Amino acid sequence: MESRTYIIGRSRTCDLRLTDPTVSGRHAELLLLDGSIHLADLGSTNGTYVLTDQGFKPFREGYVKPEQKIAFGHYVCSVLQLLQMLQAQEGEGTGQATA
Repeated sequence: MESRTYIIGRSRTCDLRLTDPTVSGRHAELLLLDGSIHLADLGSTNGTYVLTDQGFKPFREGYVKPEQKIAFGHYVCSVLQLLQMLQAQEGEGTGQATA
């Protein structure tokens, strides 16, 4: 069973750094586990949201799909875009990505 955990946020210590001012220092955790993607808000100030048929809804934690749109504060992207940013960052070997 292979798993990887990434911390997403504005802090330089995060695995994926998002520089949007509405993103908290340690905003969310992304867990990749055997093909599943689990996302959890880490008590962020401006919240994490997932796009549904009724618009963006607050999201505390749960499984997400690559095509889903998510928002960290006002920063919006798809889960797939997050995964691509993480992959690009690991390919560069810099330890940080700025988005």
